[in-house]
Amino acid sequence: MEDTGKEMPEDASAMMRLSQGHVAYYYHPDQTEDINRDRNDVRRRIVLSRIGQFKPLEFTPTITAEIAKGQGWSHSSANDLIDNELLYCILTSQVDYLVTEDKEMHRKAEKSQMRDRVLSIKEFISLLGGIAQTNSSDLACVNDEYCRALNVNDSFFDSIKEDYPAFSKWFEKCSRSQRQCWTIRKDGKLAALCIWKIEDNPDCGVSVPGVKGKVLKLCTFKVSETLRGAKVGERLLYTAFQFCRKNKLGFVYFHTNPDKQTYLIKLAEEFGFRLLGDYAGDAVYGKYTDCPDGFEKTDAAKYVDSYFPSYLDGSQVQKYLVPIQPQWHERLFPDISTFYRESLFSDYPEMYSSESNTIRKVYISRSGIRRIRPGDLLLFYRSGDRKSVEPLGVVKSAVSYADFEALCKSVERRTVYSRSELYSMFDGAARGLLVITFDLIGYYRPCITVTDMHKADLQVSQSICRVDHESYLALVKGRQICG
Repeated sequence: MEDTGKEMPEDASAMMRLSQGHVAYYYHPDQTEDINRDRNDVRRRIVLSRIGQFKPLEFTPTITAEIAKGQGWSHSSANDLIDNELLYCILTSQVDYLVTEDKEMHRKAEKSQMRDRVLSIKEFISLLGGIAQTNSSDLACVNDEYCRALNVNDSFFDSIKEDYPAFSKWFEKCSRSQRQCWTIRKDGKLAALCIWKIEDNPDCGVSVPGVKGKVLKLCTFKVSETLRGAKVGERLLYTAFQFCRKNKLGFVYFHTNPDKQTYLIKLAEEFGFRLLGDYAGDAVYGKYTDCPDGFEKTDAAKYVDSYFPSYLDGSQVQKYLVPIQPQWHERLFPDISTFYRESLFSDYPEMYSSESNTIRKVYISRSGIRRIRPGDLLLFYRSGDRKSVEPLGVVKSAVSYADFEALCKSVERRTVYSRSELYSMFDGAARGLLVITFDLIGYYRPCITVTDMHKADLQVSQSICRVDHESYLALVKGRQICG
């Protein structure tokens, strides 16, 4: 890739483009020995001069001949030694992935059951395609734009201008001050909007205990009638929550007309917003997105109700590994969906079912497990292709249904299953179906692989299984939750 004497392969170029912003590349210091053996002086100097743009591994464990023999790796030549050192960095989890076109290294990785972490460029590109981005604009269908890119004369704004005659003047000020917004478009037209700003030690218009420092204000929030019922408002609210997490904003609030914004108020209250008071004729709603200093940390269920997307994961909280097949995973978690994110339809909201946009989702199982409680954590394991855990959810409720109609009513607009698919599942379940309603917290970065699970003494099952606290800590060590 650093050889200027030949064209960069298309796959290598795609890999670098897709990985911008959420992959850190490293080189092993001993790889310079390979470069120094290049007999082409000009190429050698060029490559050595460019390697500094990548980070060197600061800690590189030394592999011995005995360790290599135990893995079944040849260890006789200088090339073997460097190859084995790279593979040993994977074996000891110094890095997440090794990307190489060297077939012999892939064979060695196979022997050590590391093939899911030693990837070709094409395999790594496929992985990158499924990674959820950490920026708000990388959420499925949501665009990160500047207000100046919008036309205030668009019919989308008519109802807002009717309610707030001074809106056009205020919007012009937003445009001049480089104010940003989240948008969703349908057929190229604006269909949903949230204008936001970060405030420092704000006067929210009402007294709010524990609010200090930087907070998020949602200034304008609207969903067009053309997208009502598609849970797009929930998608924008999830964007706001993830923005708070990423930027360490512990509080979010908005002002609204209580008589005309009943849709927004109902949605906000569902996810923990509370009426804080009145200001200049508007109702002020707000919620904490993190627990303020000095506030009591109550039980897990109450905690997430109050501080979502924050959650508790101490030893008192149960954790479960939940298997999900790729076709359902694609629809339930569009932000890390291969189809949605890589297809021509990724920016078309009408292609997304309502359950794709929701924060609150439903998982249905024939599992006989009955110990799942509100506040418990769910680690969703995608079986089949990726064989990894990315989504993390927190349980809102877990209820068994022996009546089919009651089941259908409870999961309406939040399940990936059609009525006929539900009936097929229900018909063969002697004890009825378990319906787990959960809120999507976010996605683990990097993902948790099968190799990571085996190292934590966790066996992957085809049904829901309990994860003990120590195994959980081993799995999530060094990982972050992203939107």
